[in-house]
Amino acid sequence: MNPEQLSDAMNELPQELLEETQAARSRRRPRWKPLAAAAACLLLAAGAWALAGRPAEPTPDPDLPVLTIDRDYGGMGDYRLSAEEFAAYDGGPWQEGMELAALPVFRNTTCMDVTNGFRTGGGDYAQLRRTMEQLAAAAGADVAQAAVEVRVPDETVQAAMEDAWAGETWQCGVTFAVRGGPTELALTWKDVTVTVGESGELWVKLFRPELAALTPDAAAAWLLEQYGAVFGEQTRYFMAAQDSGGYSLYFYRPEEDLTQGILQRSILKTWVRLSGGSCELRLYRPELSDANTVGDYPLVTVDQARQRLAAGQHLSAWDPFPGEDRVKRVDLQYLARQTDRYFMPYYVFWAECDDGEQGVCYRPYYVPAVADAYLSDQSPSPTGAA
Repeated sequence: MNPEQLSDAMNELPQELLEETQAARSRRRPRWKPLAAAAACLLLAAGAWALAGRPAEPTPDPDLPVLTIDRDYGGMGDYRLSAEEFAAYDGGPWQEGMELAALPVFRNTTCMDVTNGFRTGGGDYAQLRRTMEQLAAAAGADVAQAAVEVRVPDETVQAAMEDAWAGETWQCGVTFAVRGGPTELALTWKDVTVTVGESGELWVKLFRPELAALTPDAAAAWLLEQYGAVFGEQTRYFMAAQDSGGYSLYFYRPEEDLTQGILQRSILKTWVRLSGGSCELRLYRPELSDANTVGDYPLVTVDQARQRLAAGQHLSAWDPFPGEDRVKRVDLQYLARQTDRYFMPYYVFWAECDDGEQGVCYRPYYVPAVADAYLSDQSPSPTGAA
C-alpha cells in the first residue's frame, strides 16, 4: 500500500471510530515527568549520603615524613632560555593533561652542609675511584698509566670557603681545585682529566679540535659515536644555555615508564659544555635506590600548583613573578640540588619575559608538586620566592 492508498483508506473510516481514538489518546498521561522527578530525588539523596560519609581531604599517610624545602634557589640546573632554545627545549615526558597521582621522593645522601660548604655524608672513596677509572677508560684514557691525585683543601682554602659562606656569597677569593667536597680524586692521562668528589659528581675534561667546526647536532652525534661508552643508553639530548662562549647539551636515557622518564630527564642526565674544541662533561649519579627512597608522595594538580605560584610559593632566581598570562609551558621535573635534603618533584612554569637588549626569553618558576600535608612550610618569602 502506497501513501495515497493509505490516506484514502483513512478517509473511509467511520467518524465515530476516529473520535473514540482521539479521546483515548487524550486520556493518556505522560509518564516521563514523574519518573524524571523520582530519579532526580534519588540522585540527590545518594549524593547527600556520599558527601556525608566522605572526608573533605584524604588522610595523610603517617608513614610519610614531612619534607623541608631548601629556599635557596641556586643550583637548579635549568636557566632562562632564549626563544630559540625554548622552541627546542625538552622538558621531559610529562605534559599537561597527563594524570599522575604520586611520585617517589629520595634522600640526598651527599647533601652539602650549607654552614661551611662541605659535604656532610662523606664518600666511599674505593667505589668512587672505581667509578672514576671506568669513566676514564670509557673516555679513552689508559688507566694503568694515568696519574691519580687526591686533592684535599689546606687550612687557607678551608678558611676562605667558610668566610664565603658566612658572607652569603660564593666569591671565595682563593683559587682551589676541590669542588666536589673536602676531598676530590683526579685522574689525568694526556688531555683527558676525570675528577670525582664526595657528592658523586663526575667531571670529564678533554680537548678535541674537530668539535670546534661542528654544529650542535653534529657535535652530539660525534660524541655519541666516539664516547658511546661514557653515555651508555643516554641517546636523547637537547641544547640549552647557548652564549658567545659556547653551548650546553643535555643527554638522557629515554624511558617508556613515565616516572622513570621524569627521573632520567631531571636527575640522571649528563651535562656537556662545548666551547671550541674544549669539551667538559658533568655526570651526576646520586643513589636513587630503594634504601634511599622516602616513599611515594601524593601530588597536587597543575591548577593547585598555579594557585601556589600566584601566592608566591615558588623558587626562582627572578622576581616578581610576571603573571599567569605570561606562562607558556608547564613541566614536571625533579630538582637535584646539592644542598637539598630530598630530591622531590616540582612543577616548572616557564614565563615569557622581556630581557632588554637580549630580547624575549623564558624564565623557570619552580612550584613544589608534593601535597600540602607533607610540606613543612608553604608561606611565601619576603621576596616572593618561597
